[in-house]
Amino acid sequence: MASQSDQDQPGKEPGNSSSSDANQNPSGQSPATGYPPTMGYPPAMGYPPGQPGYPYPGYNQYHHQQNPYTQAPPAYYYDSQAACHQQQSKSSGVARGILSAVILVVFVMGTTTILTWLVLRPQIPRFRLEAFSVSNFNTKPGFTANWEGNFTIENPNHKLKVHADEIECSVYYKQDEIVASAAMAPFTLDIGETIMTQTKLSANNTGYDQPVVGAAVVDDMAEERRGGSVSFSLRLMIWSTFKSGWWTRRCGMRVLCEDLNVVFDGVTGNGKLTDNKPMDCIVRV
Repeated sequence: MASQSDQDQPGKEPGNSSSSDANQNPSGQSPATGYPPTMGYPPAMGYPPGQPGYPYPGYNQYHHQQNPYTQAPPAYYYDSQAACHQQQSKSSGVARGILSAVILVVFVMGTTTILTWLVLRPQIPRFRLEAFSVSNFNTKPGFTANWEGNFTIENPNHKLKVHADEIECSVYYKQDEIVASAAMAPFTLDIGETIMTQTKLSANNTGYDQPVVGAAVVDDMAEERRGGSVSFSLRLMIWSTFKSGWWTRRCGMRVLCEDLNVVFDGVTGNGKLTDNKPMDCIVRV
């Protein structure tokens, strides 16, 4: 009855009520939540308790550094050197592939050429100068002369035909002074065939397509002519084609008939080779 009257009294102090409630709740549970009060456990050995003022529990308040066991994961790092090395590796791989392809093509072409050479065994035609003569040779009042050469040409190949597509013939004095030039007619040499051909050249220092012979060269030829003979060289430049079935090969040949000593008949302007003997010409490719 007394407790009921106390509750009904409006002027009763709050402190007395709380003490009374504490006496009535011997289990120690909070009247608001019903959970037991927090207990002060001692911190783990070697680790001080976390402080609420730091960003995360792993921060060490004594040494002002992060705990390595609880630090944040590292940020993403872009390795530019590794990326560059990877790009260089890809470029090197492409270059190696191209180089390998080029080497393979060269190897195949070289092997094919060697096999073809062994099977066909191409040989250079043989040139023989059968006769060489000069007519109307005069140095005054102007330089004039006519040259004529007869050739025997032999094809020694047993499986190849030779086509002389273009031929340019020239007469030289003292090895390097050109005094006349002309084109020769093309010819074809069948397998093992031998033919005869002729070339004619003229010089008068007035032709549109003829080389101009200098006065010093004319004087030298006149001086040598007074001795009874003049030495010339007859040269051919030939653009030819070797052919056997589907196989063809372009080839340039230089035919050199050097040191042709022409002996003149008295005071006339006509002369021919000494003893008029044939001579073999040198052929270069």
